Amino acid sequence: MKNASIFLTIGILLISAAFLTSVPRNAVAQSDTMNYTMTEEDIKTKIADFKAKHPKFAAIAEQIPTLDLKETVKAYIATEGIQKMLKFHAKNLVEEKVGNQTSSPLEEMMTDEQIQAKVADFKAKHPKFTALAEGISTLDLKETAKGYFAAEVLQKLLKAHAKNLVEEKVM
Repeated sequence: MKNASIFLTIGILLISAAFLTSVPRNAVAQSDTMNYTMTEEDIKTKIADFKAKHPKFAAIAEQIPTLDLKETVKAYIATEGIQKMLKFHAKNLVEEKVGNQTSSPLEEMMTDEQIQAKVADFKAKHPKFTALAEGISTLDLKETAKGYFAAEVLQKLLKAHAKNLVEEKVM
């Protein structure tokens, strides 16, 4: 049991190191410089860049400038749901790489069947995100991490758009 825990910890550290070295430095720099006082033109520019880097998220990103506040908040929450499913999928992949053990030191786990059930429920609630949710179970670890970070950037764009909408209504 102790060896399995040690191997799992080493596996997680190795995979984390791989993620850190494989994330382009400009992506890290972009996330640090992104603030929430972007104009609509700034948002459109970021969306164009984002669509080129993350084509799976392009359909959703294109719609951001046309969303009203309610739809923006709903999309933000849906993106958070996508992130959680990607997180659980990544954990399952890590555990699979390290070895199939019955008890896991990872605090939160979902089986692939549970993820699929969540995807089915999610598709009913958020039809715009159907294409993203359906493909989660087929992603490898690198694609899962890339999707997780893309969802984070999408959330920042949605947050900036929501802030602009609120400021328009207040003024």
